[in-house]
Amino acid sequence: MANLPVKDGNGTLVYLSSSGAGTDGNPFVNVHDVTLKAGTAAIGKLAANSGVDIGDVDILSLPALPAGTNAIGSTKDGGPAQTVTRTYTASADMTTAAAITVAPTAGLKVAAMDLIISTDTAMSFSVQEETSATVFAKVYLPANGTAQLTPRGYLKAAVADKKLMGKASVAGNVTITAIYFSEA
Repeated sequence: MANLPVKDGNGTLVYLSSSGAGTDGNPFVNVHDVTLKAGTAAIGKLAANSGVDIGDVDILSLPALPAGTNAIGSTKDGGPAQTVTRTYTASADMTTAAAITVAPTAGLKVAAMDLIISTDTAMSFSVQEETSATVFAKVYLPANGTAQLTPRGYLKAAVADKKLMGKASVAGNVTITAIYFSEA
């Protein structure tokens, strides 16, 4: 079988003796015939060397971290920033829209995470924004029915400083538990 052409560390073409196996004609290099140049005896991994530089990544001069921190470049998560509020509202007649949240923090919007609506009377119930009456959600409830609204996102008011309101289609006892927070 022919010799295998390869380039050495200096870019010079050299020929390694090889032998074929089987009938496919692919040469196999005898690893005992290959000699590495002095100082290069590491293949597939880095040899122990304190001056190793891989793609301009210097792992030897990282700054010391202050005691009690394990974050580099402000990557430490401080947790959720919202303050969750829960309100409970009950009414025998909510055919005129009534507040089901308090006003958000000044300059922010209400963002509802969960609403639980119960009634003893068959009705539709709308969740809308204060003043504009923009409807964000509407459910149809049977007599003695309950609905839980837990949207994938939040029911967020379109305008800052406005409450979320509830409005029933007919008079009847209705209770609403709202879980929400304020955000920009």
